[in-house]
Amino acid sequence: MTDTIIRHMKSWEHTARVGYGFTEAEICHLKFDYQTQGFKECAYQAYLKWIQNEGYCTRKPLTAWTMLQALHKAKEFEAIGSLVKTLKTSEEL
Repeated sequence: MTDTIIRHMKSWEHTARVGYGFTEAEICHLKFDYQTQGFKECAYQAYLKWIQNEGYCTRKPLTAWTMLQALHKAKEFEAIGSLVKTLKTSEEL
């Protein structure tokens, strides 16, 4: 599911800033560490950092609703559409 969302993102930096609430310093750190590996890796690492910061790994589950809210804040409408389509497909299985 994460791969589908990332593939439809327009800007991982904007999503990290607005959707995930990252500071410019956090974004610069991610860029420095992962930019040579490309857009997809930067977006994925930002996503991982967000779920770790929010405690989704240990204290609470990450729901589709939480992800939709973050994408909506960042106006990542294509990624939202992709996530909804993926969720509908998984419901049909």
